[in-house]
Order: sequence, then C-alpha cells, then structure tokens
Amino acid sequence: MKLKAHDDAVFRGVLQHRDWVRVYDFNQLMLVPHYTKPNVFVAPGNIEFTEQELIDAGAIKSTSYLWPREWAKEPT
Repeated sequence: MKLKAHDDAVFRGVLQHRDWVRVYDFNQLMLVPHYTKPNVFVAPGNIEFTEQELIDAGAIKSTSYLWPREWAKEPT
C-alpha cells in the first residue's frame, strides 16, 4: 500500500511522538508504565508490579522518553 505524502507525514508523526514518562529503576532494570493499565509497571518478561509495590521495594523513581501513556506523563 502506497501512502500519499500527507498521510505518510501524519503516520510518521504519530509513531515518532514521545513524552517524558515516569519509570522506576530496580536492581539495574527499568520498569516502564503499562501502556493501558494505570499505576502498573512492567519489567522484562512482562512481569507486572503496582507503583506502590515498587516504592515499598525501594525502586528509584526516574523518567524516560517513551511513547506516551496518558496516565504516566510527568508534569511539565
């Protein structure tokens, strides 16, 4: 399928959009926010943790430039 120039630009803009979002670092792993589940963070292997579980375990709050998750955006 061939995209028109305008459609291609819109498509690329959607794919390239990033925001600063909250992440947690724990034991040299970055846990990123789940894309659709609020207050859930995902570790490699698709292991899910709540934000409170990470805080209680001593994970360090940080930010990373990722595809936007509306619930996890950092205030600007």
